[in-house]
Formats: sequence, structure tokens, C-alpha cells
Amino acid sequence: MSEETDTVEADKKSYQTFHNESDDGEQTYDVHKAIEHIGFGKYQFILIGLSGIAWIADGMEMTVIAIMGPSLVCDWGITKFQEALLTTCVFSGFAFGSWFFGYLGDRIGRRRSVMISTSCVSLFGILSAFAPNIYWMFAVRCLTGIGIGGCCQTTTYISEFVPGKYRGKSVLATAIFWFVGGALEVVLAMLLLVPYGWRVWLGVSVFPCVIFTLIGFFLPNSPHFDIIAGKTESAEETLRQIAKMNNKEVPAGRLITAKTEPRGQCLDMMSSGYRLQTPLLLVIWFIAAFTYYGLILLSTELILVGNTCDTHAFSSDVDTLTCTPLNMSNYTEMLWISLAELPGLILMAVLIDIIGRKISLFLGNLTLSISITMLFICMTNIPMVALLFIGRAMADGVFQVLFVYTAEVYPTQFRGLAVGLGSSCSRLGALSTPFVAQVLVSINLHYALAVYISTGLLASIVSLLLPYETKGKSLASQHS
Repeated sequence: MSEETDTVEADKKSYQTFHNESDDGEQTYDVHKAIEHIGFGKYQFILIGLSGIAWIADGMEMTVIAIMGPSLVCDWGITKFQEALLTTCVFSGFAFGSWFFGYLGDRIGRRRSVMISTSCVSLFGILSAFAPNIYWMFAVRCLTGIGIGGCCQTTTYISEFVPGKYRGKSVLATAIFWFVGGALEVVLAMLLLVPYGWRVWLGVSVFPCVIFTLIGFFLPNSPHFDIIAGKTESAEETLRQIAKMNNKEVPAGRLITAKTEPRGQCLDMMSSGYRLQTPLLLVIWFIAAFTYYGLILLSTELILVGNTCDTHAFSSDVDTLTCTPLNMSNYTEMLWISLAELPGLILMAVLIDIIGRKISLFLGNLTLSISITMLFICMTNIPMVALLFIGRAMADGVFQVLFVYTAEVYPTQFRGLAVGLGSSCSRLGALSTPFVAQVLVSINLHYALAVYISTGLLASIVSLLLPYETKGKSLASQHS
């Protein structure tokens, strides 16, 4: 075959990839094919950077949970039960907010859903700085947690602007902003909490949420959402903006309009095709947070003891708390420990598009279980911290792959709800893990380790049972 013929065939294949013909011979295309045709470029880079501000805010507010308790113990003299209840209030709000803003995102759009959530965090985060007592603090931090629950919808938002080839890396890139937010919160505590107190520190911590809420007015709506909401002209305009900034052309022809369907219906997640997928995925979501936050709490306990040899060396006194404010050395240690998440994110960003989402989840959970199993060996501080570092890196990596996979495996009609329900289920895991990492460990370290090993192995097995692999698939035809 001649070179000229090869070129003609290639052009024909490209045309057929991105164009269809209607019954009357008119050229048509859909949003999915347009996104693939326009490709990844400057537009997506800017959008990821701006959306990442919401993840920075999320990471900061979650880190507040770990730092606020000791400050309130010294300032208000709260008990250990009240300190734990404060954490429970935040995660309870988070669980509800994740579901609610996922549902809302499928109804009014991803962008507006995230903007409302960051507005809630801004308002109640500022009110937290003026709370007069612990009971007011319970209320405002619960409401803050509801707002934080909506920040994860930026994952759904970003996934609908990025071609399939780059979607996994793009969503994982937003998780780096979460890591930055957590580290930034520790730095803010060093700069503001120590010299000026927790009220000033809390007030300043909401600034990223305020910034994103203002920026949100200028961000585009998702063309995937617009097309199923019947807003074809808005979807076309967004696609033209993406193409212009990426120095590409929108496919020739007419954008296919979609049939307007009910959106954000919970029963859809158990419809035909998802009856096995949904329960298996929710189990992995639960375990992901159970192990991730469990390792954070367990790391504190183990580092305080300094070894894994004395399995009964952990305090079990839960009635009172002694005022022990965090010092600059403690904040420095927290900053170093948080660095464990970065290599986990980088590794998963590389693996996710090479071996796929399911195998990445399997290997991440398996490696996590192996690292925890090694803690049964009697060891001192350095090897113990190294194993905790590996475990936390894998736990965070698994968490972020779940965001990618969930956003890809469900259709646009209830994609936001799916991500929200997964995140809500994960917070139930976060609510239950203190009973293992702080209560069961006070009875015997090995009992607590065995629980995390078992759940990690269960998650690795369930990962292989997931019916769909979304690597390289478009959002339009995940299961074809």
C-alpha cells in the first residue's frame, strides 16, 4: 500500500473516530469525542490549578482536626471524650456533606456545588474562631465538616474536562494540592497558633475557601453536565473555549444533544450493571479511610512509645486529659510525617495508567497490609517509622485512585452522587477507626495491627472482584 493511501486511510479513521453522521447525512459529534479530539493542554492545566485551591482548603481543614484538640484542652480544659467527640462531629458532618453535595452536583452542576460547599466552610470556619465554648464548637465544626464534604466534587468536575488518556494523572494531580494544604496548615500553626492562639489561626485557615468561592464565579460549567441538563449552547461555548486555549479546533458538525434524564438518583447506583460494582466499591471506600486515618492515629501512639516490642505500653486512661500543648518540635515532626503522602501519590500517578485502576488498588492495599504485618517484629524507632511511612504512602495512594476510578466508572447522570456516596462511606470508616487505633491498641498492639492487616487484605481481594476496569475508557462508554 502506498504512502498516499496510508495517509488517506489514517485521515478516514481519524474522521470516523470523532464524527458520526445523522440519518440525513449531517456531521455530528458528542461531548466525549470532542474532549478526546481537542486533547489535553493549557486549558486543563489552568483548570486543575484553580480547582486545586478547593483541595488545598480541604487538606487544611482536615489537618485542623489533629491540631485543634490539644489547644482546646489547654484553653478550655476539655476532657478526652470531648476531644474525641469534636472529631466525631467533623466526620459526621463530612459524611453527610459528601453525599449531599454529590447529590446537589448532579442536580445543579459540579461547579456550583463546590462553590456552595466552600462558602459553608468559609462561613462556619470563621465562626469557629469566635466559638465561646465547646458546645458551640461542636455545632460549628459539624457544619464546617458538611462543607468540607463537598470539596471532593472537584474530582468529578476535573474528570469531565480531561481526555481519558490523561484523566488518571490529572485527578491524582489535584490530590497533591490536598497534600500541600495539609503541610500549609502545619506551617500556619507554627507561625500563628503558637504566638497568637488558636482563634487567629482558625480565622486565617479559611482563606483558601474564600478565594476559591470567588474564583468559582469565573470557572466554566462542565460540558458533560450541560449536555444532559439540556444546555447545549453552554456546552458548545465551553468546548470552543477549551479548543481555542489549546490551539485546536472543535470537531466539525453539530453537537449531539442528549435526552434530559433524572439525575442524582440513589437507586441508579444499584441499577442493572452496578448491582455488584457499587457494594464492592463502597467496601473499599470504607476500608480506605479506616486504614488511612487509623495509621495516622496509630503512628502517634507508636512514636510516643518508640518501639513495637512492648505491646502493653499504651495508656488506656480516657477520663481526663493533661494539658500538653504542641510545640515547634511536634509541628516539625507532623510536617515530616505528612511527607509520606507525596511518594504514594507519585507512585500511583505512574502506575494507574500502566497497570490499570483495579490492579493499582490491589497492589496498594496488599503493600499496606505487608508493611503493617512487619510491625509485629520487635523493632525500634527508625525501622518502625520507615514502615509507617510506607503504609501511609500506600493508604493515601489507594484513597486517590478510588476518586479516579469512581468518577470514571459511573455515568454523568449520577457521577457526582457516586463520588459523594463513596466519600461518605469512607467517613464512616474514619469514625470507627479510633476504636481500634486508640482503644484496642491500649489493650494490645498486636490486636490492633491484626485488624488493619485483615481489612487491608480484604480490600485487596475486593479490588480484584470489581467488574470493570476503566483504564483508557471514555466517560461515555465505560463498560463497552
